[in-house]
Amino acid sequence: MVEAPVAATGQRLLDGEQLPVGAFVLVCDTGATTEASELRRGPRGFEVLSTVHAADVGELIRHEHSRYRLTEAVDVDVCQLQAAIAGVQRAITTAERLRAQQVVVDGYAGELAAGYDWPWIVPARETIRREALTGYVDLADGAEPGAAVDLLRAAMAVDPQNTMVRARTIPVLSELGDESAVRALQQ
Repeated sequence: MVEAPVAATGQRLLDGEQLPVGAFVLVCDTGATTEASELRRGPRGFEVLSTVHAADVGELIRHEHSRYRLTEAVDVDVCQLQAAIAGVQRAITTAERLRAQQVVVDGYAGELAAGYDWPWIVPARETIRREALTGYVDLADGAEPGAAVDLLRAAMAVDPQNTMVRARTIPVLSELGDESAVRALQQ
């Protein structure tokens, strides 16, 4: 039922939780029928993106070792990104690594749980950020100058203060003849 996840998430706001516009929320209902709904907060409220019913896919939530865990039946973007990162780590050849890094940068949507300072999220956030940054830089190394500068700009968006990325960007911009951008980076 769509109304229940929206109402439950709205109650979290009334209780003082900060959910910025663009935030994604997963609401699991383990009442008479188990279902999981993915919602996104928009400027005017919450939008239900998808709802999965346990009757359709099997077990959604598993209780193990005093913790609740989502099963593989629930497709979560961070799990896809972690799988892509594992693909980079398993890659043997340069071509395999670059293909896997492309999957990582394609799946990277910005800082994980942006705006939240939960202590347990920091290591996962930093791992994903570092892998995305490495992916952008490595892909830029073998790219044509136009594509390379786009990848390096994306890397600078991930880590604006990274001097290594800035240093790699300057020769690419020079090759493209964009001296004003070079001067801006050098400041």
